Amino acid sequence: MNWQKFHLQKYGEKYGFPVGAPDDVPGLALAYGKHFAENEETEGALYCFNIAYELTGDENIKKIIDDLSK
Repeated sequence: MNWQKFHLQKYGEKYGFPVGAPDDVPGLALAYGKHFAENEETEGALYCFNIAYELTGDENIKKIIDDLSK
């Protein structure tokens, strides 16, 4: 976890507000990304996979994005 994210998380805990996306958002973005990719809708797939990657930092998602971008 990077320094800014750590301090933002602590600030959120201290003052009682959530930090980050709800847990279901990355899963939904992945599901839609897979749907778009299976239907050869690359632009939609990339959009959704990028959302999931930005929220999770998962390198496996980054690999999918890189493969679709070729």
